[in-house]
Amino acid sequence: MSKTVLYEDMKNSGIKWIGAIPSHWQLHTLYQLVNQVKNKNSDLQETNLLSLSYGKIKRKDINTNDGLLPASFDGYNIIEAGDIVLRLTDLQNDHTSLRVGQATERGIITSAYTTLRPINRAHSRYLYYLLHAFDLKKGFYGMGSGVRQGLNYDEVKELRVILPPQEEQNTISNFLDEQSSKIDAIVEECCGVNQFIKEYQSLIGDLELYKRSLIYEAVTGKRKVV
Repeated sequence: MSKTVLYEDMKNSGIKWIGAIPSHWQLHTLYQLVNQVKNKNSDLQETNLLSLSYGKIKRKDINTNDGLLPASFDGYNIIEAGDIVLRLTDLQNDHTSLRVGQATERGIITSAYTTLRPINRAHSRYLYYLLHAFDLKKGFYGMGSGVRQGLNYDEVKELRVILPPQEEQNTISNFLDEQSSKIDAIVEECCGVNQFIKEYQSLIGDLELYKRSLIYEAVTGKRKVV
């Protein structure tokens, strides 16, 4: 079973929200690691409709009569499993939503969102968790400087990011997948209790905070997963 210990040799990353990182981890600018995905769904090539909700990318019925859906999906973006989707709109009116998700299958998603594809697909899961941690720290709101309603790829691509060696990326990502699944299962069980009493509300809050702490510490090297 995976556990965490402290790294011995650290260095200053120069990135305010991250702080010190293991000395052997590398510093990059985001555009060095990803490309923006712009693959227009011309002539309805793809009909697997996806949506970003609460940090999860899920299927949505393209044939529903939901009035919120557009008349045409030709302008939607075709994305692939492993792509990272950012919702960078409505920054000042919505301070609670999770804005980063990762696709687990090919499909289409609104082009109002920014989709990133790691140049090295092996980096995909770690980069998702890193950007998710930045989102949990409300980093995208900070980039809006308190007055901006949205951001675009040209602004986001300049983010300074960190990258561990591939083996450590895999270990971190697998650890967070496992721990997040366990925590989510407990939260779902609590939410399913018929009488949703105050103790369960407190427990869910504590679990969510614990998961956020795990993600931040693992992806920034505050704890080494072994």
